[in-house]
Amino acid sequence: MDVLLPIRPKYVELIFSGVKRYEFRKIMPKADFEHIYIYATNPAKQIVGFFEPGKIINKDVNSLWKACEKYSGLSYDEFIKYFDGHQSGYAISINSFHKWSKPVDPRSVIRNFHAPQSFQYIDRNIFKIVR
Repeated sequence: MDVLLPIRPKYVELIFSGVKRYEFRKIMPKADFEHIYIYATNPAKQIVGFFEPGKIINKDVNSLWKACEKYSGLSYDEFIKYFDGHQSGYAISINSFHKWSKPVDPRSVIRNFHAPQSFQYIDRNIFKIVR
């Protein structure tokens, strides 16, 4: 299995530009995964590419900020607001990002697609043609 993450378009752009090198999550998928596919949320509503996850850091929120601040792509206020009510969180290092020249409508490849709240497991072979 691989994973599909919903990410707001403004943060997707920061990933594309290399400013954002960590993706933050309150919870992590438990299954092993090789690729993380990026679903750019409203208004794009498209799968725009994927990355290979590097190191996954799990720390209390303040330590996580200190460890990842430089390449977070977020302001401190955005970071704290995202983790509001959580004592700890995860940072996934973004390695080898692959932006597709033509985004994919998830409804064309994922049966009964509904945008995930935090993540969705997907079949590893679903995007062989696109890659």
